[in-house]
Amino acid sequence: MHHHSIVGRIALVPLLIKVASFVLIAALDMNEAYLRQGLFLIPSYFAEGWLVAQLIRLALFKETWPAMLSGDRKKDMNLLHMRFRSIMSATIIYVLIKLVLSFASGLIMQGNAVYQTAETPEPSSGAFFIAILVIAVTVWAFRFLWLYIPAAMGYSLKGFVKVIAPYQMSIYMIATWLLCFIPLAIIFVMVSEVFVSAFPSPEAAQASEAYKYAMVGVQAVLELLITIVSSVAMAYGIYGLYHGGQKKS
Repeated sequence: MHHHSIVGRIALVPLLIKVASFVLIAALDMNEAYLRQGLFLIPSYFAEGWLVAQLIRLALFKETWPAMLSGDRKKDMNLLHMRFRSIMSATIIYVLIKLVLSFASGLIMQGNAVYQTAETPEPSSGAFFIAILVIAVTVWAFRFLWLYIPAAMGYSLKGFVKVIAPYQMSIYMIATWLLCFIPLAIIFVMVSEVFVSAFPSPEAAQASEAYKYAMVGVQAVLELLITIVSSVAMAYGIYGLYHGGQKKS
């Protein structure tokens, strides 16, 4: 129960920042401006990264917020320095990863829009091979989306990359992420259906303003929950890899 109150206290401000960012994007009608969305969400990314790093250390090392000091000045200063370095490193890495993802998804969405307006070429064996290669590389690169987790735990990134070197590690990570993502995604769909009935639109082809902003709030909450749950779950898995025989770097 004590940990629940800590989570509630430290999650409130990041959640408010995220909701405000989403509302601003919706108010400025920037839902299709994928590249600019990343810039508007930078404050939210910093708040989320800080929150996730704090929760990872709370879950694994039982570090409360604010930190509980022992009274030994030297010991407390070392603890605070290590904690600050880990959390700041994780936050910066998290923001960089989110910006790269935002930029990449923006380019993909824009490219997809151009592709849909152009004439569709005939499929070829070369295009099929390239698609398979892209999927394989994407699956392999999935592991690097979680680099902020070992940083929050105080582990070296070089050592972490060695630990997750086998290709199947990405498969395990994807499976863990899906287990965290799918239940909350289903909740989002169910809430969306409820809100469609609760906030009917006079025009059938267009959602009402009340529905749009209600769903913005729900999306912000569920996205933050997905980030927290998947990050903490992945952190437990990574901790298990080190605790099962690997040395902490």
